[in-house]
Amino acid sequence: MRYIACYLLLQAGGKENPTAADIKNLLGTVGIESDDDRLKALLSELSGKSINEVNTFRWRRVFGHVADVIWAADC
Repeated sequence: MRYIACYLLLQAGGKENPTAADIKNLLGTVGIESDDDRLKALLSELSGKSINEVNTFRWRRVFGHVADVIWAADC
């Protein structure tokens, strides 16, 4: 979740497509090391997605298809 949070924070700050280096730098500012393999895999799934698409992706990873129902109800 920390990688998704960083991705969203960087997007909200104006970085349209955050890179692994951007996320590693942000995590490093608070003393958190990153797992390069996990970060690379996540970025391949998130690449080019908007904040709304990332939120949908995040909820699906946490709750599975139940998130689709929750998301649809919110819209």
